[in-house]
Amino acid sequence: MTENFNVNFYNSSIKNKENISILKKSLILRKDVYCDELGFENAKDYENDLFDMFSAGSLISFNNQPIATSRIIFNTEFSLPALNVTNSSLLKNFLNENPYTCEISRFLILKKFRSFNHFNFPQFTYSTVLLFLYLSIFSLCNYYKVPNMIFLCEKKLIKKLQIFGINVHYLDPMPYFHKKERFICLIKLHELDTLFNKVEFIPLLEIIQHELINLRSEEHTSELQSQSTISYAV
Repeated sequence: MTENFNVNFYNSSIKNKENISILKKSLILRKDVYCDELGFENAKDYENDLFDMFSAGSLISFNNQPIATSRIIFNTEFSLPALNVTNSSLLKNFLNENPYTCEISRFLILKKFRSFNHFNFPQFTYSTVLLFLYLSIFSLCNYYKVPNMIFLCEKKLIKKLQIFGINVHYLDPMPYFHKKERFICLIKLHELDTLFNKVEFIPLLEIIQHELINLRSEEHTSELQSQSTISYAV
């Protein structure tokens, strides 16, 4: 039944039509969940922020309907949003020592797909979507070879990560209140090898790897177009 699922990836630096379309669908989904449902922010058409300029992300679809999305934010001179909202000295020190770090952000699933009975397939549940979203965003980090992932995460999602066999480090033992009580967690890329090699995850990982090849092709095309523009200007 994996043919009912699909994933698409975007990188905010790629300006072609297909990449922008995936990003817009993600921003609309963020508006539906983050703004309309949870009331965390106000947005008319899209939910976006400054950090989208330095991000890449995944969009999960079920029967061609976008149902889940997440992004990774690359560490830049603007730092990461988790540091901005917590001002954690432990996180600040970690980023100073490990600058090539990203943050998992805007991790969300459409409300009706958080129901266990929505899919009409006994083998597919909310946990399936959650796992697919985790695998997609971890695979994106692996694609960009980012060794460390920060996740400002609720306790219930930490428990889900641990159920899936993912090692979660508490970078700061203190809880922080950002919309809800959250903890600054660290996930290390090199500790995910077992996850990427689990036989039962292969069907989902094959879908992910196929789409990452498409992302690589789009990035290569975008780079060639950029070089051509520079050569023409010179």
